[in-house]
Amino acid sequence: MSIFGLTSFAQLFQVTYKLQLPCGMIGLWRAENYVDDEFNGELLCINPIQGGIMCSSVHGDNSEKELFCIRVKPTKTEVKVIFFNLEHCLEPFALTSITGTAGSGKIGLKRSKDGFTLTRAGKARQYVKVISPSKTLPDSTRFFQPNSLWGAYYKSITKEIVQITYQKEEVDGKFVEAICGTKIIGDPNVPSGCVSFVLDPNTEYNVFDEMAKYRSEMCLKFEAGRPYMFDLTNLQPHLRHWIKGKIQMNPCKDTWEPVWLDIDCLVYSVGSEMGFCLLWTEPLHGMNIVINFSKIENFSDAQWSLDMPLNSVDLEL
Repeated sequence: MSIFGLTSFAQLFQVTYKLQLPCGMIGLWRAENYVDDEFNGELLCINPIQGGIMCSSVHGDNSEKELFCIRVKPTKTEVKVIFFNLEHCLEPFALTSITGTAGSGKIGLKRSKDGFTLTRAGKARQYVKVISPSKTLPDSTRFFQPNSLWGAYYKSITKEIVQITYQKEEVDGKFVEAICGTKIIGDPNVPSGCVSFVLDPNTEYNVFDEMAKYRSEMCLKFEAGRPYMFDLTNLQPHLRHWIKGKIQMNPCKDTWEPVWLDIDCLVYSVGSEMGFCLLWTEPLHGMNIVINFSKIENFSDAQWSLDMPLNSVDLEL
């Protein structure tokens, strides 16, 4: 309440109702996507600012684009909620209600069962909560920070975003830990919300033995939508772990008929920077494909500490 300058729970109730955002609004939200939709997904970050909240679109290269901010102004008789559309005009255009028009762009918010619907330029999309990256660093048995976000180029000019989670999978009647990469921003091949790859962290392979299989072969790598040949041996001095798994591919453009291919995961570090590559052989032409993932970590500590659902007891934003 202090961020909004509110002094009573009655005022907070008014703000929550007028905002049309769900409780626990602070944090990350991803756009729901469908296979027959050309939209590739979006990651939104809602952060508190003095007197309101700011919503930005997060890109895979660690950059952000401010979409809108909402200011709250309490008065003696009511609480005014003022909306600023930052996406379609150079100068913020203030709206006295939560829905309106700025320039040629229309934008509106509406609370839904599992999140909220954001309407922009007449197109409504549903957004659901993304689990916040853990502050805990990976231990010796884990390769990635739980729930961390990673960006990579693959055929498109913008980076895709995946979220890494650790899950239990049943194998031969036993539950073992698996690393899952879920698309937050995807592409027609694997859309947002679908699992892109699954890795087995329980078995490590010898880096030198595995690298020997590719020593005389070149790989195809993508950078901002452009492919180029890449010598995998350049990575060898920096490799720390080599594990294996499966990646999901959809060879059919018009229908959802995915197949799973074997992949290698190469975890490397250069100085303090950590990353990983996914490597597989494209079955149609026999070409080795490598995708390089870099970590997205431009989120403030305030975001994570405030990323808790509101309830009748804890109403502090």
